[in-house]
Amino acid sequence: MKKDVSIRPLFDESDARTIAGWFHEFWGNIPPCLTLEQEYGYLEKSFQKQLTKLPLSLVYYLDGKPIGIICVSKEEMHSGRSDLTPWINSTFVSESMRGKKVGSALLDELHRTLKGLGFGQVYVATREVAKFYQKNGYEFLKAEQKCGMKFDILKRNF
Repeated sequence: MKKDVSIRPLFDESDARTIAGWFHEFWGNIPPCLTLEQEYGYLEKSFQKQLTKLPLSLVYYLDGKPIGIICVSKEEMHSGRSDLTPWINSTFVSESMRGKKVGSALLDELHRTLKGLGFGQVYVATREVAKFYQKNGYEFLKAEQKCGMKFDILKRNF
């Protein structure tokens, strides 16, 4: 049986609440330690039916259910850094779908979307998944300390 797969902008309140729950469960103990409602508020800022500006969020749907998301804004989430732009602030794939190219598909669609908005690059600060980004064409720029934690800063040109 063929699965219905799509990647589209986040604009559904119910999906945003589901995704906010993922974020809160996975990252809730990492500074700035957002509440569930703050996570939802962060996502709500990116609601768009037509992708015309930042911030934006793209959701990977499988049979109508969200299973992954990528969120981008003008500044880096933890530091507010805006000298480099735009920044991937969240990439998340439900645990049961990891290793099935969902994250890579989200990155590919994000690159196309950002290029269409006039950007030629994107940055990400990550603590744990630098290898994932490097497999998808990102280059390591440097390591930085933020919120008392070490982050790798990577960049992808397109």
